[in-house]
Amino acid sequence: MTMKNITLYLLLLPLFALASCKSGVDEASMSPQEELEYAVQLHSNNDYDNAMRSYSRVVLHLDATDEQRALAFDNMAMIECFSRKNHSQAIKYINQCIMLSVPERHAVLYACKGDFSLQYGVLDSAIHYSEKALRTPYKDLQADYIAHYVLWQCYERMGIPDSAACHEKLYNAVRAEEAYRSAPMSEMTDELNENIIKVDKREKRTRSTMTLTILGAVMLLVGVSWLVVKIAHRQRRKRENNTNMNDVQRTGSSTQETLLADMLQRCVQAFEATTMYEQLGNLRIKEKELYKKNFSESEVLESELFACFKEISYQIGKKYNLSSPELLTLYLTHMGFSPNIIGYVSHTTPGSVRKRNDRMKKKLLPEHANIFFGAED
Repeated sequence: MTMKNITLYLLLLPLFALASCKSGVDEASMSPQEELEYAVQLHSNNDYDNAMRSYSRVVLHLDATDEQRALAFDNMAMIECFSRKNHSQAIKYINQCIMLSVPERHAVLYACKGDFSLQYGVLDSAIHYSEKALRTPYKDLQADYIAHYVLWQCYERMGIPDSAACHEKLYNAVRAEEAYRSAPMSEMTDELNENIIKVDKREKRTRSTMTLTILGAVMLLVGVSWLVVKIAHRQRRKRENNTNMNDVQRTGSSTQETLLADMLQRCVQAFEATTMYEQLGNLRIKEKELYKKNFSESEVLESELFACFKEISYQIGKKYNLSSPELLTLYLTHMGFSPNIIGYVSHTTPGSVRKRNDRMKKKLLPEHANIFFGAED
């Protein structure tokens, strides 16, 4: 069972027993559309209790469409608000109606929710949802009519005459238009909303061949639309899952880079405390005279350097299969020694050192290369 169905059942739990009661007709054989039409008949005849039972059966019907459930919730909300004066329950029903309705109906439904909130005495909510109705796309004159009426009443009760006068003028301007003459829901007693389905009050329940064809086409269209929405929802969930996985991977990669950089810094600090590092520093002063004589302490240099960098040599050397000369070049380059000095102490040429560094930049992953050689512009 989907979360939407669970929510519907919990919301209608107090009416579930009533929905199963018989009311003189064979509800078991009714389709959702027939049940909805029957409920509207009861509603029109002011038989609110039986109308609520029929609307409940529509909502709980396994074959009911979202549109049919939305219309049922819409009318249940009106009964609760204007007949039973149970405004909190009316707001719950209109919330379900909004969830199930197409976007084209959201403006008028938000306006209705604002009107219910006005009846409930919650002026902040009434203002919020009325303004939301005015901002919602697809709004029509009915939404404007109800929203401006609610805002006018709210600001008048709150003692804000300028805003109240503004919305009173807008309300009267909409009212003057001949395109829509219905009163706002606050001025209705038990009349049905003009947007509810047009029902046939015929006593016979038989359908003509044309009606069955149209109904079949509508059901097919709803089924295809549902399938398209479900596929789109799955694709969106898949993209969200991929995005979350990538975020986790990036987070893990960033953590590994931080650990590697910290490890490298510890190794550098350990080597900087040795006498060999001091000797290498002195070579910078007489760099131009380096190749007049051979460097005789290569073995001592390698011994001290690899002892200090033992922790990271195991990680990097094993991962990239780097040789001892490559590791020596990598570490000394990272500490800022020139190719001249590195070539001198490793008994090779500066050009060979540069080529060795170029090869390692390509061999190492970009994030590791950036740690040892620095990010390139």
